[in-house]
Amino acid sequence: MQPTENYTIPRRALDVEDYIDIVRRHKGWIFGPFLFTIVASVVGVYLYPDSYVSQAVVKIVPQQVPQNMVQSAINQQMSDRINSMAQTILSRTVLTTIINTFGLYTRERSRMPIEDVIETMKKNVQILPVASPTSTTDRIPAFAVQFSYENRLLAQRVVQDLVSRFIDENIRNRSNATFQTTQFIKDEMDDAKKQLDDAENKLAAFRMQNNGRLPDQVDANMRSLSGLQSEATFLNSQISRANQEKLQLESNMRIMKDQMNALSKDPSPVTADRKSERLA
Repeated sequence: MQPTENYTIPRRALDVEDYIDIVRRHKGWIFGPFLFTIVASVVGVYLYPDSYVSQAVVKIVPQQVPQNMVQSAINQQMSDRINSMAQTILSRTVLTTIINTFGLYTRERSRMPIEDVIETMKKNVQILPVASPTSTTDRIPAFAVQFSYENRLLAQRVVQDLVSRFIDENIRNRSNATFQTTQFIKDEMDDAKKQLDDAENKLAAFRMQNNGRLPDQVDANMRSLSGLQSEATFLNSQISRANQEKLQLESNMRIMKDQMNALSKDPSPVTADRKSERLA
């Protein structure tokens, strides 16, 4: 066996000409996929249907009467109200009616069930709050309704229909809330009136049972008492005078009895004359 020798040849660094030569030899693998991507993108752009976005802004007008004067019948936050109305409007029944009315998603309905078409429409409908132009965190009392579709006229008509449904739903909610509030206030008023009538009946019965002893009759009772006290004083003075006259009459009666007894014991003419004169 003959020994083998390993020889290593150092390779030089690649320069610009080497890279150009590599690109020239493999230009088909380099530019082919790039050109294919460009052509596929252009063809896809032309073949992909256009999508138009129609948008409408709905402004929520707050209550015109101040809250400190009349309490609002709606005590729900605006975002909650919008979400509640959106759930009602974007329900299966409403979206099915809109799809059938405007003839939307004709190709999709021919090859997809209606539930999938409705989900597709829900993805194309967006309800977004409107941000304040002066602040990124604040929200103004308004929201935007957007709908994207390949036909711009149909997209605009669908947005108009959705906005009208939002307005009608808002009016219906406010009417229901106002009716419930009115009915609640009426029930409370009837209950309060019933309690007031019962209290008035009890008060009338109490006045009849305690006539003359009521607090509002104190002044009249005091005046009557003063009059009775004056009359009692006058009557007492009359009684005293009558008692004095009685005592005087009794004294005179005793004197006359004594005189009669004396006359009866001494029947002299003078006495008889005196008696006669006295009797006369």
